[in-house]
Amino acid sequence: PLLFQHVTARKVDARCEGEHLSLRSLARDFQFVLENPSLYPYPHRARLAASLADALSAHLDRELEFLLR
Repeated sequence: PLLFQHVTARKVDARCEGEHLSLRSLARDFQFVLENPSLYPYPHRARLAASLADALSAHLDRELEFLLR
């Protein structure tokens, strides 16, 4: 939840809001997978972690660009 606290700190455009929803969904999926390791093999967990990290990194780069305009 702290990861997305910045959303309330400023107005975001529609693209960022859509990305926030996607990131929240990925984070929820990742949390579920981590809480149930017997259901998901390591390669699945690794792919999901990499997807979340890549998406978050790209999103934060766009937000930084937005703030520096």
